[in-house]
Amino acid sequence: RRRQQYLSRKLPAGIKPDSINRLRAKAAEHLQAGDSSQAQRALVNLLQAKPDDAEALNLLGILAGQHGDYMAACELLGKAVRINPEQPSFHNNLALALRGAGRLEGAVEEFRKTITLDPDLIQAHNNLGSTLKRLGDTDGAIAAYRQAMQLNQNYSDACFNLGKLLRRSGKPDEAAEVLATALERNEADFELRRQLGLALMDQGKFDEAAGELATSLRNRLSSDNPTPEKTEATRLDRTLARKALADLKQILDESDVEFFLRSGTLLGYVREGNLLKHDKDIDIGVFENPSLNIVSDVLQKTGKFTQKPDNYSRQNRVSLTVVHNNGTPFDIYQHQDSGKYYRVENFNPGCSFVRRFTRFGLKPVSFLGTTFNIPNNPELYLTELYGNDWHIPNPFFDSRVSSMNMEPGMEIISKCYAYCRIGGALERSDTERALAYCDQVLDRFPDDEIALEVQNSQKCLN
Repeated sequence: RRRQQYLSRKLPAGIKPDSINRLRAKAAEHLQAGDSSQAQRALVNLLQAKPDDAEALNLLGILAGQHGDYMAACELLGKAVRINPEQPSFHNNLALALRGAGRLEGAVEEFRKTITLDPDLIQAHNNLGSTLKRLGDTDGAIAAYRQAMQLNQNYSDACFNLGKLLRRSGKPDEAAEVLATALERNEADFELRRQLGLALMDQGKFDEAAGELATSLRNRLSSDNPTPEKTEATRLDRTLARKALADLKQILDESDVEFFLRSGTLLGYVREGNLLKHDKDIDIGVFENPSLNIVSDVLQKTGKFTQKPDNYSRQNRVSLTVVHNNGTPFDIYQHQDSGKYYRVENFNPGCSFVRRFTRFGLKPVSFLGTTFNIPNNPELYLTELYGNDWHIPNPFFDSRVSSMNMEPGMEIISKCYAYCRIGGALERSDTERALAYCDQVLDRFPDDEIALEVQNSQKCLN
């Protein structure tokens, strides 16, 4: 009786506790049915009747976050936390909303509060790790992921995140150990297995890597996981790319750094007189003098370019990726003179993927309103890279899968890259791209079982 009197005293005039209970039950019913719009309406009505209902604020904040309205989510969840500061799930949900809004430091603070209130909440440790990673605190992220795994060795999200971060941090041995141990308990997890394959590549164990990557693809095909929504591959904004290329040319010319157009950018000049519509970056070539370190320093000192973080920078002396301030990426590859030909390496810590080009000089050409150097045998260069059909547009061509001029012994590395590309395309539900990669594999390896399996599977789905 006293509780009923207290509740009645806290409610607006005319609102009875039974009405509150009915609204709460209705909201729960709609949430369970997956009807977010009706659930939202019920929760709004509930809050009009009882503005300090922390659970209603929490649920409404979660719904706002699910719809991408992170500002509203932060406001609602912030109110829930102020009303009930001892509820760890409220802090965790607020942290997720803050992260969605780009307020990463605030998110870290709320995840830490969550863990203080409930040290065993494994998702909070994993979420903290992912947020610290975005802030660039690699060591902190690794520690958070390890704590999550200590709480539950079967928590595959933390295993995946830890293994992936260790690999990208230049620690493939540790990554492989973490991922292999996780797979003992989650054999069908194709994402864990794909990361193990990548770690094995970084260790130079390409035969083992190809086996793991192939198994990952088979597991993906047999998985009953819902098909993800298709996401489009990143493409150059050609207007921004022209500006970025002009800036790069001015900087390198003023520093007397000789460079030339190569690969897809050279193909765009020769075939279309423009940057390729489907290209994702600008390709530049340099010779061995000056070194790539000097090229990087020259570009970055202007403040217009930044170097993409590379945990293997001390080992990688053959390629460089920089990004213009407007977002345009550049791949800059060194052409090493072997006497008979130029060697061009795609760096991998296990073993670089190497292609050969007939030695060439440079010649100036007019392109995009200015002058650039290109190889003086551009048709031969393109034929050696793309094959005789280079004049036919192929937006899915991948030089690590289909290069005509790879060095002997590169076949197994090429196959590993191909399986990675196919898996990535399937992850984005980009069936057309996955099938195109399968065709490229089968052109080189006609009996490749996994490419045939993927091809047949995707054609049946279509």
